[in-house]
Amino acid sequence: MAKADHAVRAVVSGRVQGVGFRDATVARARKQGVLGWVRNAEDGSVHVHAEGDWDAVEGLVAFLRKGPRGAAVEGVELEEVKAEGHEQFAVRAARSGRSCPPPVGPRYCAGDVGGERGDRTVHL
Repeated sequence: MAKADHAVRAVVSGRVQGVGFRDATVARARKQGVLGWVRNAEDGSVHVHAEGDWDAVEGLVAFLRKGPRGAAVEGVELEEVKAEGHEQFAVRAARSGRSCPPPVGPRYCAGDVGGERGDRTVHL
């Protein structure tokens, strides 16, 4: 693949999670020959790193401004960045600021609450 001559990071805000935004972005990027990644952010936005030739990247940015059907894009913040040398465009795992897993209810921890009785019953 040719060296990318244009790279951007985008933060897309609005109703952009739970509407197929990442999958649609991957499909559009691959169709246009754009490399990089897309991921959900904890604040409800979608983050994108896109690199490739100028027209292809700008075409993807135009798509990000509209989004797929069901999305309601409120804004796209763009920053020009250095190309990272990606070989494909893919979904990345969401980044979380949490240092431990989210809290869960007692039914998910039943094995830990039986104590010395050795049973798996939740005793409240």
